[in-house]
Amino acid sequence: MLLRKALSSYLSCWAVILYFWQLFAISPGGSTYVVRELLSWLTLISLYAVPVVFVYGTLVSLTLDFLLSKLALSRWFTLLLSAALHMLMGAVFGLFFQLVPLAIAGSLTALLYWGTDLLLKNTNWTRHRNKWLAVFLLLPVAAGIVLSTVYLR
Repeated sequence: MLLRKALSSYLSCWAVILYFWQLFAISPGGSTYVVRELLSWLTLISLYAVPVVFVYGTLVSLTLDFLLSKLALSRWFTLLLSAALHMLMGAVFGLFFQLVPLAIAGSLTALLYWGTDLLLKNTNWTRHRNKWLAVFLLLPVAAGIVLSTVYLR
């Protein structure tokens, strides 16, 4: 279960990093910053996003999984409640600092985390573990390369 949560965290971290990178790295005039400044943005965003998603996201997800497993609810209601609670807990930082874009990004990251975890939980991913690991490890890298080539033209 921890490997599944780690893979969900990894993909969610990369999604947050790439989202904020493309959000902050593009100047209002449409021109791009130099590569050195793009890398500094990636580093700055990673310093905040990775610990929050890995530590806070994993603890929240484990806690919600444990608490919801104790309730006698239908499967569909449990799934919807779990998704809603993941999104609510993902929005906590943005709501605390009264930053709506951060709350939305946190909610979407939590939804991606929940969806990835649900996908891994409901598929027989241990049978094709090497293929899943390759996809999860290479997908963010490929997305970063595509974004870099698009924005650094």
